[in-house]
Amino acid sequence: MIIKELTGQNFRNLSEFSFEPSSGTNLFFGKNAAGKTNILEAVSLCFGFGFRRAAPRVIRSLQALSSERTEVNAKVSFDAFGDKQTDVTYSINPEKQLASVSVDGIPRKSAAEIYGEMKYVVFVPEHLAIVKGAPDIRRDYIDRVASLHTKAHAKQIIYHKNALRQVPYAEYNKDLLDSYLEVLTRAGLNLTYGRLKYFNRLKSHAVRIFGELTNYRETLNMEYVSSVFGQIDDLDMTDKDALYAQYINKISLLGTGGRVEYGVHRDDITFTINGGDTKLYASQGQIRSVTIALKLAETELIKELGGERPVVLLDEVLGELDENRREFLTSRLEGVQVFVTSCNEHEFGGGNLKVFKVEGGTVEPYEI
Repeated sequence: MIIKELTGQNFRNLSEFSFEPSSGTNLFFGKNAAGKTNILEAVSLCFGFGFRRAAPRVIRSLQALSSERTEVNAKVSFDAFGDKQTDVTYSINPEKQLASVSVDGIPRKSAAEIYGEMKYVVFVPEHLAIVKGAPDIRRDYIDRVASLHTKAHAKQIIYHKNALRQVPYAEYNKDLLDSYLEVLTRAGLNLTYGRLKYFNRLKSHAVRIFGELTNYRETLNMEYVSSVFGQIDDLDMTDKDALYAQYINKISLLGTGGRVEYGVHRDDITFTINGGDTKLYASQGQIRSVTIALKLAETELIKELGGERPVVLLDEVLGELDENRREFLTSRLEGVQVFVTSCNEHEFGGGNLKVFKVEGGTVEPYEI
């Protein structure tokens, strides 16, 4: 999959832009706060999930007149359909400050509805926290990977979150509490199964890629740790009744204030390098290497499961990488459309390179 053309208006600090990106590498450079990351965000919003998770009122340009719409349009072609293009438009109504998405002129109920139809991988500096940050960051990460490939996973997340919020209020109403615990159990088992399904595939790619990146001097290992089942590689769904009983008995042990102390909202992913916990012993370079391996593994997983090449978005990550890691990353992205931001127009190589300068609210082609 590649983006053939990207246009937009009144998007954050970008007043208007229109360009035809390369099918290979596209470098967007400019000064800090010029709007480079906004280009990547615009792409992600057209694909169903903005990685910044910003509200429409924040995305809408402050310079726009009250009657002007905020809009981004991406013309996308898929490997499987040749030259046929799909037209995706993300827009914000200036009066209601509500966002909407349409595909080939047909409105969708929500942006989340198209998440996964057009696949992308994004790597921003904040993603280093996947390795070294809090457990909720890792849970969100694996849920995003699973939801990209299975829409039902995203629905189970909503069911679980809604029930989890209600449990403390139902602590002294047994019938109501039992109904919420049942929802938590069924959604929790589905989420555990979905996470493991994609975690194991992701792990196999990430471990191999990390070995290649470090010339096999270091060994990466990843494990999924369930607060209900412990460290597990798979969830055997053949005996659903036994799994159900084990799960609901565990989560029924409520904590202070009716808090649910066990369940998928307490699970975690551990990373070790040569047996050492990355949160305790990994250097900054090692953390970056693990994150690169994960992002490249996402790319491989998308190609493996769907046959389509994802669009890869890299935001200000190259400046933090040494030469070896930078060369490894660029070589592994050959044949994939890449959008990368930098303050330096010479920072990224790669085949089929196009360079764009972001300045004064516009995006213009730039000759090196």
